[in-house]
This record gives sequence, C-alpha cells and structure tokens, in this order.
Amino acid sequence: MQTPADSGHSPSLTAAHELTIDEHHAGQRIDNFLIACLKGLPRTRIYRI
Repeated sequence: MQTPADSGHSPSLTAAHELTIDEHHAGQRIDNFLIACLKGLPRTRIYRI
C-alpha cells in the first residue's frame, strides 16, 4: 500500500488550493466554475471532487 509520500506525485499536484468565487461567477454551477479555473484537468477528475 502506498502512502501519500510514496505515491510519486509532487506536493504541488496533491496540495489543497483555496479558490474565491467573485461576483461575476456567483450563481454558476460549481462544476462549470472548476472546469474554467482548472484548465487541463479532466472533467472526470473534477466530478470526483
């Protein structure tokens, strides 16, 4: 079994990030907001969040 330190991922890829939703994006579905903010991240990964 692998621990997070053994997983081979760099800390920047597994670290938590805090996002602030501004007035322009308020009321938007959270999945669509994250897709726009996290370009390059597959939708399936976002939906798992």
